[in-house]
Amino acid sequence: MKKEQKVNRNRRPLSIVNKTALVYLVVLIIYLAIALPIHYKFAAFSWHWFIFGLVALTIPFAFINFQVMWQKKVPLSEGQKKNPSAVTIKYIIYFWLLDCFYMAIFNQWTVWIYIIGIVTLIKVFYSLTVAFLGKKQRSVFMDINLLFDFLLGIGLTIYLIYLIPDKFNNLQTIITSIIAAIYGGLLTLIGVAWTIKHGENRRTEDERRKSEPLFSYVYKKMEPSKRIVITEDNFIFMENKRDSSKVQEGILIYAFAIENSSKIEFFVCGLIINGGLYELKTKELVRKDYGVIFNNLNIPLQCITEIKLYVEDVLGNFYTMQLIFSNNDGKIQIKGNKPIQYMGDNQ
Repeated sequence: MKKEQKVNRNRRPLSIVNKTALVYLVVLIIYLAIALPIHYKFAAFSWHWFIFGLVALTIPFAFINFQVMWQKKVPLSEGQKKNPSAVTIKYIIYFWLLDCFYMAIFNQWTVWIYIIGIVTLIKVFYSLTVAFLGKKQRSVFMDINLLFDFLLGIGLTIYLIYLIPDKFNNLQTIITSIIAAIYGGLLTLIGVAWTIKHGENRRTEDERRKSEPLFSYVYKKMEPSKRIVITEDNFIFMENKRDSSKVQEGILIYAFAIENSSKIEFFVCGLIINGGLYELKTKELVRKDYGVIFNNLNIPLQCITEIKLYVEDVLGNFYTMQLIFSNNDGKIQIKGNKPIQYMGDNQ
């Protein structure tokens, strides 16, 4: 019995990415088993239709995997996870639309080419405008997305104008002039918006730096009137631990303390352990010159490789501070901390 328990404990459960890949592989095999015989049996089911179905099948799995991998890099709360999920669904629908556009081109469905093409152009213009006028932080992914939308918009515009018959030469000239004016105005708008946004970003960054928390790990006693005590009961994960019918063995983190400076107040939101967020039920406000004591914490994990403190400033910006620790037979002793790292705002 002891051997069986040891083997089961050492088994690593499949991650979400591996599970999604496994499901995709099964669905792909089923699709190939159905689509290939139909293709060779019926001439109407050409390779164009085969590729159309294969791409439509791959798109959702690809974007779901990308979302999961992205969230592993940046730990998010439950509220923050809703926005990436909505964005993923939008991109799945967007690329399904492009897949339909591809099929309309090869089947020479002129009406559908114009309908899907115009809808796609509207989406492209809307995305470009919102991206430059919105207040969300820029990222590498957003920059790639903007470049893709811009190049796709130009390509679609040229292709749709090219499809206009020569007998409508006057119409072609008028539409070309209108589209040129739209792109010219869009480029001007981008230039002005970029200048304004750059100034706003500099002002926002200056405000953020003024509000950035300044605290550190301390190894000393604190005045009872100037300390906040956080126990296991303050964490959300304890509710799941109590509801579980099995007693989960974990790793003990010995009590440790942090002390705020006289610079500015901030909120303690929880801990990030091995990349996973352990949130507090209610974030704790740490006033100037106050301290926070984390009592002994029993974390339901088999191994701990990284511990970070997760905090928020008064403007809604989030930060992490990596803690230095020693591990002695599953018992963690905090020894110090590394410099604080800015994560981003709450948008």
